[in-house]
This record gives sequence, C-alpha cells and structure tokens, in this order.
Amino acid sequence: MKKKILCSFLIVAIGTMLILSLFACKEKEEEGKDDGLQIAVLSDIHLMTEGEVGHRTTYFYKSHALKTQNLLFLSEAVYKSAIDNLIERKPDVVLMAGDLSETGSVDSLNVIAAGCKKLEQAGIRVFVTGGLSDFSRGYINGSEKETFLTHITRDGFCETFADYGYNEAIAQDEETLSHVVDLDETHRLLVLDTISTYDYTQKDFLDGEDRTPPVSNATMMFVDTELEKAQDARKEMLVMSYLPINDTIGEYFGAMTKTKMITIDRQEEFADMFSIYGVQYVVSGHMHNQNCLKLDNQYLTMYNYTPSALCCYPLEYLWMTSEEDKYIVEEKSIGAVREEYLPKCLTDEEKQAVLADSSAFAKQYILDHIWVTAQEYIDNNGEKNALFMRFLRKLSIYPSSTIDEEPKAIAFCESLYQGYLTLINMPLYGETDSIESVCKGYDIVLPKTSYTTVKDFIGEILCQIYTDDVHITSESPEAVVFRYIVYTGLKMIADLDIGKSLHEMNDAVVAFDLTGVADQIFTEGIIDVTKDNVGVAFLSILEPLLQKKGGIFSTTMLQDVAEDLLKLVDTVLPFVLAFTDVYDQENDTVYGIRYRKYFDIPKGIVYLQKFLDEGLIDVFAADLLF
Repeated sequence: MKKKILCSFLIVAIGTMLILSLFACKEKEEEGKDDGLQIAVLSDIHLMTEGEVGHRTTYFYKSHALKTQNLLFLSEAVYKSAIDNLIERKPDVVLMAGDLSETGSVDSLNVIAAGCKKLEQAGIRVFVTGGLSDFSRGYINGSEKETFLTHITRDGFCETFADYGYNEAIAQDEETLSHVVDLDETHRLLVLDTISTYDYTQKDFLDGEDRTPPVSNATMMFVDTELEKAQDARKEMLVMSYLPINDTIGEYFGAMTKTKMITIDRQEEFADMFSIYGVQYVVSGHMHNQNCLKLDNQYLTMYNYTPSALCCYPLEYLWMTSEEDKYIVEEKSIGAVREEYLPKCLTDEEKQAVLADSSAFAKQYILDHIWVTAQEYIDNNGEKNALFMRFLRKLSIYPSSTIDEEPKAIAFCESLYQGYLTLINMPLYGETDSIESVCKGYDIVLPKTSYTTVKDFIGEILCQIYTDDVHITSESPEAVVFRYIVYTGLKMIADLDIGKSLHEMNDAVVAFDLTGVADQIFTEGIIDVTKDNVGVAFLSILEPLLQKKGGIFSTTMLQDVAEDLLKLVDTVLPFVLAFTDVYDQENDTVYGIRYRKYFDIPKGIVYLQKFLDEGLIDVFAADLLF
C-alpha cells in the first residue's frame, strides 16, 4: 500500500514538474518573442478629411493637389487602415513625426487624435510632434465654394494630443512643445519641436531666404540638460524631430539646407551635442522618402532615419527593434487600404484598384501625376504653351503685350512643345526613332536597362526615390542612359533650328546653328562656347533682357566670350531664377550645384558630361530630387 502511495506521489510530482517545466518553457518563448523594444515610426500623413476633399472637382482642391504627389483624397482611409495594421502588429510604441494634417484644421487633427486613442486602447503608446503643414496651413476648398477652416493653434495642438506625450512628460521645454518621456527602463524619448512657435504668416517667412524656424538658446539649453540627465541615468536617448538633424546631403545640396527647410536650424550644434551625449538614433519626417542620413565623428556614428510619407507611395512606415546598443530598422507596409474607410469621391474603377493593390495604385498615381504636373507647368491655367511663351517674354524677344498674337511666336512655342512630347514618349531602344538609334549615329552603344521609354525611365526612377531603391552612380547603366536622354533632347533642339527662328522673331538675335554643338556633346561631352559663334549668339538672345536691366552687356563690345558668358550667368541667374528660390548667389549654386566648376573660362568650355555625372546624378543618388 505504501509502495502504491509512493508511486502515486512520484507520478504526481513528476507530472507537476513536467507541467511547470512546460509553462516555464512557454514563458521563456513568450519573453523571447517580446524581447526588444518595438517602435513604429509614421510621418507626413498629410491627412485631409473626406469633407475637406469634397468631390475632388473644385478649382482650389485640384490646384492644391497638383502641387504635391500625395494621395490627399485617400489620406484619411490610408491613415485609418495604417492604425488597424499597427494594432495587428502590436508595437510597443508608435511615433508620429509631423505633418499629421494637410490643412492644419481642427477637424483633420481630431481624426489623427482618434487614431492615437485607438492605438492606446490597444495597449500601444503613442507620441506625436507637429510639422510645417500642421501649423502653417489656413484653408481648403472641398465643397462648392471656398471654405475657411478652423485652424489649430499651438495650445490647441498640445491639448488635442495631451494624452500622447505631453501629459506623461518627465520634462517640458517652456518655449516649445519639446518634451521628454520614458519609453521603458532603458530607453528615453526626446520629442524635439522647432515648428509650433514660429509665425508662418509673417512676410519674412514667406518671402525671406532663411525659411527654417530658428531654435532659441533656451531650447538648446533644455535639450542639453535632458541629454545630460539621460546619460547620468544610463538611459539610451532616441530623438524624434520633424526636421532632419543631419546635414550630410553632399557638396551640391549643402547650400539648400536653409532655403528649403531640409534640416533643422543649428544642425551642427545639435549634431555635436548628440554625439557628445551618445545619441545614435534620430527619426524625422518632412522628406517624404525612406532614407538614412549618417554622420560619423570621433565619438560615434549617428543615424538620422526618415520614413516615406504615409500619404504617398509606397504606403509604408519604419519599424525599429532595439537590440542591445542598436536598433534594427526596416520598412513595413500598411497592407491593404480597407474598404470601409474608402471615401465616396472614388470612382468604381479607383475603388477596385485600391482594394486590389493599394501600393500599386499609389505608384500609378505618382506616375500619372508627374506628367499631369508637367503639362500644367507647360499650360499654366489653360494658357497653351505658357511655359515657352514665358520664356520668350523673359528674354524680351517680343513685348509682353503682343507675344500671344504673334504667329511666329505661337509656331515657335508649339514646335518646342511637340519636341517635348516626342522626347518623353521616345523608346529607349530600337533601330529607328529611339535614344539607341541616335546614339548609334555616333558609334555609341546604349547600355541595356529594363526601361522601355523615356517616360517610363523617368517615372520609375522618381518612384524609386520614395523607396530608397535607387542607387545611381556615374558609371551605372541608368546614369549613362540619363546622359544620352539629355543629349538627345539637346540634339532635337538643334534640329528645330531655334537659332533661325529666334532671329526671325527678333533680328537683334544672332542667327546660329546648334548642329555642331550637338555633335560635340555626343562625341566629347562638352560645349565649346567659342565655336560657331555659340557664345555670341547666346549673349545676343539675352541682350534684350540685359538691356532691360540696364545695358549690362552688348554683343558689339565682347572681348572674351567665355569670360563674359560666365559674368552674364552670375548677373542674370538671380533675375531669371528669383521666382524659383533655387539660386544661391553667395555660394554660386543653382539647386545646390556649384556650376563654376563645370566652366573652363580660358578655353570657353562647359563640361556638360561632368556636370550630369557629378551634379544631376548625385541628385538622384542622394534621393533628394523632390
């Protein structure tokens, strides 16, 4: 009997131990599964409520949407679908890095706040910061007439998102909405706000050269103090800022950082401060493309990650997983845009396309949008060939009051337009009427790529910028193809004999033939401005404009065409490009490109191939075309 009792006891004991072991193993598995802090980063949601979009037919909405490649009419549905996707994936934390709304309206930001609440109810902590469009937009017309919206204030923003960072902050800046929160026992978050306190309605912001909101000494002191506290507490500090911190975008684009709000004010001081206190990771918005700007110094390497815009292709966000002293960073798709969130303004065909493949729909929207925008740029407000007409007006070839009625001017502009259409629709490969056939005329072999037409090539490369998939160098096949697309375009201009046409419109213009220049581009990759009177002719084209500016040059007084041409470039660029905000006279840059290095003044040579390879190709490589 005792043996039976003992055996029963042993069986129960062993069984209990086995069950406990199984539970322990399962618990370990669960711990391993949840090991590491999981952070999702969204930015540039640019939410526009369905009511603000309206029927997508009003003039204001169409003109507003034309300025961006964002899926504004689908942005609310995309955001709500992304929230559901995040709840399924269950990160520990969600960060929203600015430009939450397209209009900055109370209604649109309330929709964002409702999504934040839904996440927190699912056990996911949410932290937000505002962006430029959250504080600088005023109205939108989504109905039948212009409707002014109730715009959120700084205090209103803080109140709306009080439960998503501000109420649980362990420290707050007195001047801005910057604050600090603890993410877990080892990780801390600095939400760096430099946007909300700036008055974007002021003339110095709208018209001035320096459009990056300034950062005060007090805010710098707040950041320094909190970084020191985190270091003393052995907390790893992650920083979220709407504007990027790193200024590592290359020689060509360095000059654009202020005028284009590409980086935060005092970025060098921030970078030094972060490196001293061991901040390795910063997440930012604003850029609308997946990227990682890296800064190396004697202390550490700092990584500044920017996710793609949630409102735009490829409909993704960043996913960060903490692993010892680093983060593993990847992109995650929001999945399908859910049918219950689709707006009424979609056509049946659009609904089917969105439901079938939301990312593909977003990509096709970009591809279509590129050429719609280009067409609008050419035909501004319905004025046929307005871009080319504006070109003639700026050159003062005709008095502005008569140019629209001049048959020669109309025919000239139409010929340029038809040339543009021919080029963008031209096949890359083929025996005739292709980029390849033009290259063969110069014994040049065009490298093989997967692209079919010029339009296809340009559109696909631009889409790749959004996903950080484009890696073009001067030796890559894509760079060579791009070069010969440009050369072919210049050859087509030469074939149009524009020198003769301009001379017929204004006899002050010296008639010229660009055939030799086109041949020289293909064979040598240069333009010799002293050859065939090209420099003199170019100056004569600009002479009416220069005379209008006070008789700066005259073709009858030229001593050295090459030198005068460069002086002319220095003089005319601020005037011609003033409306584009791309010229920096102090640094001799256009779009950040230092054009002087591509001129050989004594020889009168422009190194076009070098310019394309080093300048424009670096634009692609840096993912900063937009």
